[in-house]
Amino acid sequence: MPKIRSEKKQPKKNTGFSIFPFILLCAVITMLFYGCSAADESLPAANTPALTSDTESVPAPAESTTPTAKPSVETTTENPEALIDFDAKYPFLIKINRAAGTTTIYGRNQKGVYNIPYKAFRCSVGNPISYTPLGKFKTSDMYSWCLMVDGSYAQYAIRIDGQIMLHSVCYHSMNPGDLKYEDFNKLGSPCSLGCIRFACGDIKWIYDNCRPGTTVVIYDDKDNPGPLGKPKQIKINPDSPNRGWDPTD
Repeated sequence: MPKIRSEKKQPKKNTGFSIFPFILLCAVITMLFYGCSAADESLPAANTPALTSDTESVPAPAESTTPTAKPSVETTTENPEALIDFDAKYPFLIKINRAAGTTTIYGRNQKGVYNIPYKAFRCSVGNPISYTPLGKFKTSDMYSWCLMVDGSYAQYAIRIDGQIMLHSVCYHSMNPGDLKYEDFNKLGSPCSLGCIRFACGDIKWIYDNCRPGTTVVIYDDKDNPGPLGKPKQIKINPDSPNRGWDPTD
């Protein structure tokens, strides 16, 4: 009888495909994908600055196209005479800067606002300047010649408050050739007893163009004489034979 060979039975190899590793791989990929997406949402968008509590790091807003308020003083380069309402009862406002020795005449616009700088004059106020009062006044009496409290005379005197007047530099007598030229050469500096002095040509303009009832404002601003600045000084040569005449008369 043939000998029957006994063989150890080998386990059968599993050649089938297992689904468990595939499911695990899919789960890992899914977690990675959604995890990165969620993290990216917390980052600032490209080219967009991150906002912090420091407001300086926030970009400035776009410039507004809303027109800004109109300045209180007209800044146009047009001829001011084309802007002034000369038909108004009081077309001018007189503003006297006591501390700077300068007077600015403002014209009234068509809306009734005195915001058009028209003329500027040098002037002399009281010495000390406290002799000339601050405040708002109205012009009243007007005199072609007026006797002053010190016995001198002034041309084109305009009363604004009691004995306080606008007038020319004084004269020794009621004679236009008898000017106190030393006082004329001080125009722009304090040297009066309280009145406001002008060159003859300047006060004559006020006398002719600013009717009684015109507003006069006296204020102090040493650093800013006014929008038209302080006019250059004219001086009389003490050795001139014509030194008794106001050169603006």
